Amino acid sequence: VWLMLKLEDGRYFHFPGFPDTTVYNTDGQTFTAGGLKFEVLEPLARCRLTFNGRLRQGQRNEWDADDEGKLVHVEFAFVWTALTERVSLNYDNDPSVVSDAIAREQWNTSFFNRLRKSSEEHQRYEVCGQLFGKLTVAIEPERTLLLRGVRQHSWGICDWTTYNRYMSHCGYLEDGTFFSFSATSIASFLSHIVCGYVILPCGQTRTLKSTDLHLSLHGEITPPSDKLCFNAIAGHLQCAFWVEKKQEQIVYSRKRWSVKIHKQFTDVTMNGVRGWGFTEYMYRHNGLCPVPLQKSVPLLKEPAYDINRPCDLTLEFTKPACASSQLVGGKGTQLALLTQLDGKFIVPRGFCLTVAAYRHHLKDNKHLRDAVEELENVAYKRKEGDIHEMSKTIVESFNNTKLTPGLERAVLKQLSELFGDEWSEKTFAVRSSAVGEDGGEASFAGQMETFLGVIGIKEICNAIVKCWASSFTQQAVAYKRYNLKRVSFRALLVQ
Repeated sequence: VWLMLKLEDGRYFHFPGFPDTTVYNTDGQTFTAGGLKFEVLEPLARCRLTFNGRLRQGQRNEWDADDEGKLVHVEFAFVWTALTERVSLNYDNDPSVVSDAIAREQWNTSFFNRLRKSSEEHQRYEVCGQLFGKLTVAIEPERTLLLRGVRQHSWGICDWTTYNRYMSHCGYLEDGTFFSFSATSIASFLSHIVCGYVILPCGQTRTLKSTDLHLSLHGEITPPSDKLCFNAIAGHLQCAFWVEKKQEQIVYSRKRWSVKIHKQFTDVTMNGVRGWGFTEYMYRHNGLCPVPLQKSVPLLKEPAYDINRPCDLTLEFTKPACASSQLVGGKGTQLALLTQLDGKFIVPRGFCLTVAAYRHHLKDNKHLRDAVEELENVAYKRKEGDIHEMSKTIVESFNNTKLTPGLERAVLKQLSELFGDEWSEKTFAVRSSAVGEDGGEASFAGQMETFLGVIGIKEICNAIVKCWASSFTQQAVAYKRYNLKRVSFRALLVQ
């Protein structure tokens, strides 16, 4: 996995492990690794790309286990939208470039069998589109970005040990043109094959017919040059490209660094039209890998739980059901999972009030339940109304209610079981943990109230009610509407 980020002021960030690209502790189920997550929203049309973690600032092309460098917290959430049709790199190539590649090889039964097998086992396609979303770097103001480019996708069986070299150039021009060209050499199979296309601003695709982009002319026995030019004929369009490197990152990939890749941010011109691109040069690497081998550890997973089943009003962090975000929200779930790691982390003792406790409170206060339902109808424009006034009224109504005797007894029972007779002398924190409160595309940090230094059952119960009330403030409701979040069930935690 690799991630490279270059800002408009020239600052450059990348994964802390670079130049190594190996990641551990992946679940094998989702496209998630190193804090980076890819989710398909609509096949071939829309996907979500999120990241929340630390990146190293500044370039590093050599491995140094003792030099961590400057790490900066970076968070982003983008939605990628396709602007063009899919281009298959298996089936949409012009016959002239395919016949040229095949004509270079010695024809026999074995060759054609390998050709057929490769086409069946390894599929590749590209779609041009744009990323739109929010980026936050450290404590800097949030940026709203729109980035256009080429999304590449391959799947199936790909034996990288057979690849000798490849180079690829893709990008976007000021006039709305997309382009992608590559040249590849696969040992004892296809010694040189090119493919590519240009997609015009009108949406028409021009497939590569011929090009002088040849691996032997660009970094065959030397590192890639900082500048290169090549010509191509795509459909009936003659293209003259000029590519200039602006930032380069070297990474090592595959088993024990068997592959070395130069990744470059580039400035591009095509027939005099300016643009921006991304270039890769892949080489075989026969040197040693200095990075120690690691072993993945079992990942923490939420238990499967039927939310329609009755559940307790309170759950200690140590209870297996407390690891379900559908019952106790994201914050409560994470604390429960850490608590259940057999003493590997020190987590202050505590418990969650589940969504069942919240429903119980609304059931015993019908005016609150009706007011919440009315607010939701207005918030999502099913009815007309003043959201500001409704939010203010609900907060005041919540704060004027008290926990029912049943909920208060449940809280007292948990306090006594966890802390014995000393609980009344201890101070507690009461915090929100709503279902869907935080995720890759939205974060409610700072939206809900947190109460610290709470002492005694009366103050704890008051803090619980106020914590619930804070989720209906104007700013919290507005944030939910902006991020298309429903007015969800509220859990909270006492710790």
